[in-house]
Amino acid sequence: MKVTRYPQSCLLIEKDGFSIAIDPGDPFVASHKADELRHVGAVFYTHDHFDHCNRALAAQLHEWNIPLFGNASVGALLQDTPCIVVTPGELVKVGPFSVNPALMAHSDMVDGQPGPENTGYIIDNHLLHPGDSPHVEGVNVPVIALPLVGPDISPRRACDMAKLVGAKTAIAMHYDLWGAQAEFYKLIFERFTIPFDLKVLADGESVEV
Repeated sequence: MKVTRYPQSCLLIEKDGFSIAIDPGDPFVASHKADELRHVGAVFYTHDHFDHCNRALAAQLHEWNIPLFGNASVGALLQDTPCIVVTPGELVKVGPFSVNPALMAHSDMVDGQPGPENTGYIIDNHLLHPGDSPHVEGVNVPVIALPLVGPDISPRRACDMAKLVGAKTAIAMHYDLWGAQAEFYKLIFERFTIPFDLKVLADGESVEV
């Protein structure tokens, strides 16, 4: 499959001429046009934070008859825009993809309060997009979309996440709005013995995984 990274935590995943997008939020809208997602077969949202879900974009995608998937909190945020509410453990079949929603608690917020409802997505038992959750126990995949920075996510915790799922490849995400330099993280990781390769993709850059 081919993975293209967009700002913050937005990924476009393609296989056999079909594509799905995960978490096109405000950062995507700020630098890209909605038309760039007009061809996707489905859109998945991990949670209702603005950097992961943009209501106006979701409404436009719905007008183009693109199915939207998310948890109950996402459905409430989207209001009149229909959203198919996913159930953890119940596979969603879209095109050639099998998407397994997994309940994964959002990282605690900076004040120690719990975050919103967060759903991770396991694509074809091959790639995990955990949203903003560091709680990836019980998942084993060769590829993880890895949040590098967050309210309760540090370089050490990100590294532990990739190792916990047994990933050989980690695609850096969730660092744009925090002002972090992912290339610096890659440099630091490579100075230590880690069992995975951290891919740092520019906005719109793709990689085969």
